[in-house]
Amino acid sequence: MVRWTKFNRFLLLSVGLSFFYVLNDLNNENGIQMKLEEVEPQTGGQFHPLKYFPRFRADFRDSKIVLSRNLLHLNEFHFVKNASKRCTNEDVYLLAFVHSAAANFEKRRVIRSSWASKKIAKKLRLKLVFLIGLPENDTLQSLLEKENSQHSDIVQGNFYDTYKNLTLKHLMGYKWVLQFCSHTKFVMKADDDAFIDIFKVIKVLKETFDTTHQAPRDILACSLFPEGTSTKRDGKWRLSTTEYPFDTFPTYCSGVAYFATPDVLFDMYNAASDVKPFVWIDDLFVTGIVASALNIRLQPLNLKFTYNDKDLRNWLRKNDNKPSAYMVADIGYVNDWKYLVLKLWEKTMRVWK
Repeated sequence: MVRWTKFNRFLLLSVGLSFFYVLNDLNNENGIQMKLEEVEPQTGGQFHPLKYFPRFRADFRDSKIVLSRNLLHLNEFHFVKNASKRCTNEDVYLLAFVHSAAANFEKRRVIRSSWASKKIAKKLRLKLVFLIGLPENDTLQSLLEKENSQHSDIVQGNFYDTYKNLTLKHLMGYKWVLQFCSHTKFVMKADDDAFIDIFKVIKVLKETFDTTHQAPRDILACSLFPEGTSTKRDGKWRLSTTEYPFDTFPTYCSGVAYFATPDVLFDMYNAASDVKPFVWIDDLFVTGIVASALNIRLQPLNLKFTYNDKDLRNWLRKNDNKPSAYMVADIGYVNDWKYLVLKLWEKTMRVWK
């Protein structure tokens, strides 16, 4: 009886939300601007997709296939900077797109001098771009222009660089990969304050997902947050019941870093504009809500991620020549970030020689 009651509740929620979105679309098509706050949201229950989308099984690189010029609700999207020559080499094993804030010049410098240096990138067949939105003032934009003239690795979109535009930035990365680097074997999304043991990353990708002569497909691998995680209704990452009516999240990836194949990016990019509900928290929306609507199975790599800087500081103190147990570390919260990253990279280089 309890199971039947829950099922009815989910069914009613699904029907109610579907009706709301259809009604909202019809009203907008007729020029009527419906204010979301005027609609009484239905809340509660576990997340479930309001609509499922089929996977695209043909070759998405076919020249006849054209990507949408829009980017979600941003109809007039264009690249302010597109780093179009960054990935012209056909032999690319891993393309890394890194979320970065416009003012994070130092973090980008550290990344370029450590795990994504020119020497390392050439050795590992790695390409890197930084994703940035429009800064708050012309001074920052001028500094970005100067930075990009030196490195040619900035991808910038015509939307403001704010938290509320994180999902736009994320999908801009997908659009860039599909337009300029679709021949890469793997894609890594990362945050600019993460520490990446790029040698271990390549080793794990090869030994876990690249074990045959065929190009890997259907890969979306990360540190997972399990289905049923409670929705945050307060704090920095809060979602209102209007933005997200469910009590829990689907399974989704930690945004510090994850790994995928281009075919998965293609499907998620194309489905994203039609998936509801849209939320601005990019990791939840893209790897949780959109991936769920496409029935994409997330593959866990939790044991290779750490969220505690002490794990890495303890490794630094060891005198052995063994690599760290972790390939990705979320250490953006530490006060000595630059010092720690450079020390970690120094030992990483030594043990992987």
